[in-house]
Amino acid sequence: MVERDVAVPMRDGTRLRADVYRPWRQGRPIDTPAPTILVRTTYDKERAQDTRDAVQFARHGYVVVIQDVRGRYKSEGCFYHGIDETDDGRDTIDWIARQPWSDGKVGMTGISYLGAVQCAAAISGTPHLASIFHTKAPSDYYQNGFRHGGALLMYTLPIALMVASSSKEALADPVLARSLVDAFANASEWLKRMPLKEGLNPVAQVPDAERWLFDMLSRCDYDDFWKRVPLWQPVEFLDRYADVPGSRYPGHVRRRLVRPVPGGFFLHRPGEPQKGTHQLAHGPVDPPGIRRLLRRR
Repeated sequence: MVERDVAVPMRDGTRLRADVYRPWRQGRPIDTPAPTILVRTTYDKERAQDTRDAVQFARHGYVVVIQDVRGRYKSEGCFYHGIDETDDGRDTIDWIARQPWSDGKVGMTGISYLGAVQCAAAISGTPHLASIFHTKAPSDYYQNGFRHGGALLMYTLPIALMVASSSKEALADPVLARSLVDAFANASEWLKRMPLKEGLNPVAQVPDAERWLFDMLSRCDYDDFWKRVPLWQPVEFLDRYADVPGSRYPGHVRRRLVRPVPGGFFLHRPGEPQKGTHQLAHGPVDPPGIRRLLRRR
């Protein structure tokens, strides 16, 4: 059983939309409170793979909440990568814990940005986060995310084009959407035109996406711009990171880790014992969009 487009209020009044999948019997939702699996996504909560997974989990007795993050698809607000996910993650988890179908325990799962929002939530201080399943998201965006030891990683531009092509502006304007999809498909050509100029590039058609892109292009030094955002730099917030069980599956895209991360991929202060059970696996990552781009080089 699924209830679609449920409004989840944030502390600033913004409403984020979520689909809630509940266990059912004989065509009716089961009233017994159950643990919840939360997925917070930039990639559309109605994407087929996520919905198939949600149905499977619900059949096994879990409630599943899939939410569009702020400014994406059906959720209100503006999207700027990472900056709102700590507060929004906590507000969402605490809202889930108050629902009559919830037993107060929330686990999170997801890949890429869906993994990064788990780090942000784990730093938020919510007492209801019970576990995370973190897949292929950086623990340090300055060293191994959009920058690599401080140097810009070129896939930042294709990511900006991908985000712009599915922005609210693009969803409301088929002509704009087509132009941005085409620009993303030809991202390698735009990379040859670097350095880009503000207002004279395809991402300029989506101002919030262009603002983020040029922040990434211009913020070379590791300063408070980077350190203030828990999703980008969870290594700066180890003293606030929740001690909960977790599985982490980091990876690399044709690059290597240039320096050790304090606390490793488990994100805790070195030398301090942890109560939660943790698992780690590591291997190459080759996202389809990046794979296509690399083949054109």
